[in-house]
Amino acid sequence: GANFELVDKLTLNLHAGHQEVKNFDDGTYDDWKVGVTYDFGVVVGSLSVVGTNADEDVYYSPDNGKFLGKTGVVATVSKTF
Repeated sequence: GANFELVDKLTLNLHAGHQEVKNFDDGTYDDWKVGVTYDFGVVVGSLSVVGTNADEDVYYSPDNGKFLGKTGVVATVSKTF
């Protein structure tokens, strides 16, 4: 991944990855993230979009059958003590 300061206190966050599953080509996938982080002084907030190209027939929940590799949004707020 890489982080780039866009302006004071605002950072662009980029990530690209590749997961290879030995002896199981259908389990291999790429993942990515694009997001921003802002330092509010008291807390740090971030908003990201994450996703994969994982095979829907392989990466599903055995409990409910839902696809586990779909694109989603992640928002966080953190404080360092």
